[in-house]
Amino acid sequence: MYYNVVNTDDFKDVMAVNLANIISLLVETETEFGILVDMKAVEFEPQLPKSIALRNPSYFILANYTLQSVVIEDDIMRFEAGFGEEGFGSVVTMPLLSILQISIDDKAIAINMSAPPTQKPSQKRVKEKEEKSKSFNAFATNPENAKFFKK
Repeated sequence: MYYNVVNTDDFKDVMAVNLANIISLLVETETEFGILVDMKAVEFEPQLPKSIALRNPSYFILANYTLQSVVIEDDIMRFEAGFGEEGFGSVVTMPLLSILQISIDDKAIAINMSAPPTQKPSQKRVKEKEEKSKSFNAFATNPENAKFFKK
């Protein structure tokens, strides 16, 4: 029964909204927090050098400039952070559902009970564009739909 609930799209949508609301509140109140993240769907731009190895899961502390750089769009979270001893700068992009836990002062304030995504945000965007293109092409090739296009 448990898995029949937490793996549904409806539950994942509710969880993503909940995570977005909590993070937005923390950012608005300038409250430093940490996130434990499943790294399977996380992207870095530019890519981190091989000398900076992150484990799965990884813990990020959002404070100072990193906290100020947080942006949430749809179900994606993005922020700038420095990594390694050199503070190598990179933009971190992840689906909200990649966040396993949000904590303040090492105390959990939110736990994501849904299954984390395995698809990176850029892969998801490419797939969505392909699906829209297929849908449009199917519509456009139907002779009965010619009346919707300018001649």
